[in-house]
Amino acid sequence: MACELTSATERAWDDLERHLCRRAALKAYETAGIGPDDIDVAEVHDAAAFGEILQTELLGFCEFGGGGAFKNP
Repeated sequence: MACELTSATERAWDDLERHLCRRAALKAYETAGIGPDDIDVAEVHDAAAFGEILQTELLGFCEFGGGGAFKNP
């Protein structure tokens, strides 16, 4: 189990590897010694439907650009 706190950085809008959520997720996975494939349940939230798709990608549950069609087996 892990909890990580990060803050925003200046980045290009399409630099998703430096996105706040991505950086926090990678730090938490490293701290906990797990990866996205080890997660059984995740509750993601954003103010719009697209936000949930983007968060799913940023958390590493699917590749960037694949969130809309993503279906966990």
